[in-house]
Amino acid sequence: MNNVFSYTLVMSMFSDMLNKGLITPLEYKKIEKNSAKKYGLKKGSIFRIYNLINDQNNGNICGEDRL
Repeated sequence: MNNVFSYTLVMSMFSDMLNKGLITPLEYKKIEKNSAKKYGLKKGSIFRIYNLINDQNNGNICGEDRL
């Protein structure tokens, strides 16, 4: 569980940086992938951060402006 906590903490910091425009979404995606690998979280782990619903280009629910 320490790895999950560390991953979540790291991704929280990078999420703030993304929201402030300090890093790009592509950089964030690479950081997430590398962090998951570093902390031993596999691709299908429920603890990984996935923006399936809120992502503008992916997911199964579109925003109101795209209706």
